[in-house]
Amino acid sequence: MNKMTIFIIPHAGGSSAYYSRFKLYHDDYLEFIPIELSGKGKRIGEKEYHSFQELVFDVYTIISRHMQSKECDIAVWGHSMGGIIAYEVMKLLERRYLNRTKLLIVSGCDTPENLNISHSFEVKDVERIRADLIQREWIPEPITSDNKTFDFFINILLNDLRLLSDYKYEDADKQLNVPIVLINGSNDTFVKHKESDWDLYTKGVVYYHIFEGGHFFMDANFNGIVKCIIQHCRARRSPDISLQMAT
Repeated sequence: MNKMTIFIIPHAGGSSAYYSRFKLYHDDYLEFIPIELSGKGKRIGEKEYHSFQELVFDVYTIISRHMQSKECDIAVWGHSMGGIIAYEVMKLLERRYLNRTKLLIVSGCDTPENLNISHSFEVKDVERIRADLIQREWIPEPITSDNKTFDFFINILLNDLRLLSDYKYEDADKQLNVPIVLINGSNDTFVKHKESDWDLYTKGVVYYHIFEGGHFFMDANFNGIVKCIIQHCRARRSPDISLQMAT
């Protein structure tokens, strides 16, 4: 029986470090692997992406190499901007690994067609941007509360948002085959879609889960989110898999 690998794609401005805690949850059949995007975290010295398409292909390549080296089934999970990346990457993966792609997980993200990101991102008024991000709860509080961290973060965030503003939803007539699991915060102002809106994007079943909180609701609901994701992954594999936490 193939192992199930859950690849995690970070939010705009985020790195794999924010999702490293999920690596603590594993067993003989399941593992979480946070992906590091170019120009961030462990890849901070690498060049930034020039286009959204380049970003998507890089993530696809990372996952594809893993699948070529290991006999594993996969789920792809993206939060916020990562959700759109995950959707586009899954479209590519299904073309090559249809029998091994099992699940798409999207959290804190609107539908590809409803996504509306402005093209006019510039660092003109950092305090205004900081206040807006805090009010909307679109970035973790520890980042906004430290000036040095925020100054470093804001440039990375704005570059990600510029990439996302170039995103164009295409292939509206082509649906995914995998089920989609939607996980959102009850007070997330970034998400405006209805539950049924995602039905258009897959031939599979769409599952919808709500947790208390804003855009980064996972900070206060970590265990519940882990349980939710693992239950869906188990349903795509074997019902008798036992989960362990690393010590």
